[in-house]
Amino acid sequence: MKFISTRDNSITIDSQEVIFNCINDDIYVPLNLDNLYDIDVLRDMTYNELAIYILKHFLTDIDEDSISSIVNNAYDGDEPNVFLRKTNDRCYVELFNNKSLSYRDLSLSIISKFIDINLNNNEDVKNLYLFTASTDISVSTIENFKKMNTKVFVFYPNNISDIEKSKLLSTLSDNVCAIGVDGDFYECKKLVDSLINDSDIKNLIAQKESVISTCNSLNIIRVLTQVIYYFYSYVTMVKYGEIEAGKRINVSIPTENFGNIMACFYAKRMGLPINKIICATKSPLSFKKFLDTGEFVYDEVFGEESTSFERLVLANIERLLHHLINNQDRIREIYTDFREKNKFTLYPEELQKLSCIETYSMTSDEVSQKILRLFLECQYPLSPQTAMASLAYDKYVIDSYDYTPSIIMATTSPYSSTENVLKSFGYNEDLDINMALEKLNSFIKSPIPDNLQNIKKIDTTIFDSTEIKDIVYKKIQEMN
Repeated sequence: MKFISTRDNSITIDSQEVIFNCINDDIYVPLNLDNLYDIDVLRDMTYNELAIYILKHFLTDIDEDSISSIVNNAYDGDEPNVFLRKTNDRCYVELFNNKSLSYRDLSLSIISKFIDINLNNNEDVKNLYLFTASTDISVSTIENFKKMNTKVFVFYPNNISDIEKSKLLSTLSDNVCAIGVDGDFYECKKLVDSLINDSDIKNLIAQKESVISTCNSLNIIRVLTQVIYYFYSYVTMVKYGEIEAGKRINVSIPTENFGNIMACFYAKRMGLPINKIICATKSPLSFKKFLDTGEFVYDEVFGEESTSFERLVLANIERLLHHLINNQDRIREIYTDFREKNKFTLYPEELQKLSCIETYSMTSDEVSQKILRLFLECQYPLSPQTAMASLAYDKYVIDSYDYTPSIIMATTSPYSSTENVLKSFGYNEDLDINMALEKLNSFIKSPIPDNLQNIKKIDTTIFDSTEIKDIVYKKIQEMN
């Protein structure tokens, strides 16, 4: 299948070219979104079988044996652990039972293998330089990249938890460089966007007969690999009798850059019986006015200064509008309005097509209260991200009285945010890493993940963002 530019449908590339073209000005989408929902075909598929079934419809320039090899080797030759947990009136889909304690492993483990095949098949590219914020990559994926012709730069903030920092820094090698940034996650994402578009960095990498890429949702393959777990979640609900085949469900998802929302929208477009997509965010981003009125105003959505994930959000909104409006001239008109006026407005009939998406924001206090309340009610521990999605679903039901069967995407383990979960439980003592893990374990009675056993605190140097370009440039010069 070809992938087309949203801004010029005459520009088409295949999947093996996508990985080398995801940072330019064109935003790519699949040429077709075929209906792949057939419960009789899907019902007994494992996660890996579903992944192969879905990806072979998009990666048509890669033979099916290679796709099978990519998927079956993505998770150390095994099936990923994706579980359905029923509590009260909803089901949680656990996407975090892996080394990274995060949903990212499910998509990025496939992408790393996909990149490896692309590099092996492209004689013109010696290496791929991957720039990413620590929130956009997983520990397991970095382990995969160590064995490939990739050079990975990971940027992490100074306020990263000791657990996250220790997991990340334990993965370093000659071709994986982690750099601490004086700022938050958003500053790291902004740095990534700045570096991959910096002419000096791009020219230096070109001199090495190499290319730059990223593994966030600018890369359409990342979005497509996320479609898999929505199909798997639905099939699992049918398999365990939570819903009848063909019955619609609501899906509540924590998100920052709209990538997971875009993947769920694709799943819906590909025939999965989804009623509402509920977007949960704690960030300053607010899509409420946009979804209510059709008016997207830059300053109201992003604030006065450009945010770090601005480009990611806009890329996925552009994809969404491309599929909903299906009119290249109109998309160009919207893009021109936004470029010239920093805003655009949808027509009423266009806005109506966005009615499948609802969005809710919440405060940190609301999230903490949700974590505590659910644990007291049914002893099910949530991470802050999963609590956001559960809370968004609560708010949606209050607003809509819609009791359609629903799933909450549990994207991260409570152990990935040990300190925040403990504070939600009212425990505020300052503990070292291992004592904090033991304390959380004493509350939730869930085993501490193996890769967090006897973890050590690592002190590192943090750099001002103005220093980063020179550090990266020098490091690239030193790399073989």
